[in-house]
Amino acid sequence: MTKRGVNELLQGFDLGSDYRCKEAFNPDDIQGCYARLYEEASRQINMSVLVEKTQLDSQRQELLYARDILSRLSEGETTPLITQLENCVKSVDDILAKSSPEWVTELIKGSVKAQASVKDILKGSREVIRSARQLVNKAEAKAEEKLSPDAEKMLQMIPSSTVENLKQLILDMMKSRRDSSEVLDAALGCMAELFRKGKIRITVERHQK
Repeated sequence: MTKRGVNELLQGFDLGSDYRCKEAFNPDDIQGCYARLYEEASRQINMSVLVEKTQLDSQRQELLYARDILSRLSEGETTPLITQLENCVKSVDDILAKSSPEWVTELIKGSVKAQASVKDILKGSREVIRSARQLVNKAEAKAEEKLSPDAEKMLQMIPSSTVENLKQLILDMMKSRRDSSEVLDAALGCMAELFRKGKIRITVERHQK
């Protein structure tokens, strides 16, 4: 099997143009060339599959974030996709466990069924990632919900063009004769609501003494 044939195998898995073997043929070391070629092919498959796994894990986190933190998706909307993502992770883990120069050699030598299995796993993984991403985008674009009166008041205190300090917001809330011992919890509750509904961004910075 030539380098071209190995790259056709990788191309058949739709790994992308970045995942190609570049081992140069050396007529004085034919056996070594083949060994390095199959080793490189295994390495390229591993790198590509690890990218897939990272994206699967990332989309699972995004779905949980949209559901449990932002409250913009329901359990019914997310559970089937989360299950599919988790199943895809198991499948790509199986590829990673098998991947080796010897496994690549077996694939190349004619196991059409094994080649199709790898291709189907990666194709299915990408389809689930795409579906999860579409659902998250849909959640982010949902119509804004009505704010509670307290959250609406806090939003009015936050300038539209500058960054506001939490302490200043709390001091402003204390002016409304609110019990000072309750203001922090009330402020954090309002901020959580504004954050969930996409009204503010929150940046945390370590205090420098």
